[in-house]
Amino acid sequence: MTLSIILLVLAGALAFTLAPLFQNQTGPAANPDHKALDAFADATSRRDACYEALADLEFDFAAGKISQEDFTRLKQQYQTAAVAALKDLDAMAAAGTH
Repeated sequence: MTLSIILLVLAGALAFTLAPLFQNQTGPAANPDHKALDAFADATSRRDACYEALADLEFDFAAGKISQEDFTRLKQQYQTAAVAALKDLDAMAAAGTH
């Protein structure tokens, strides 16, 4: 009786463990929109990171932690990066890939 319960539990665990090997594989490689979604997520992350960096930069400048020269240079860098991310998002929206 105990042996049959142990064998039944082991058979269930084995079936559960091996089941993915016998199922139809529909992962990211099978999804043609996966790369487009990754590109959209990447552009969105870049845009959001730039917005956050700009907000932090404004705060640090107002607190006197950075010089006017550094503020101007960094603000230009972050704005340029944000514009590039926004252009990527606009291109994806125009192409209908998101």
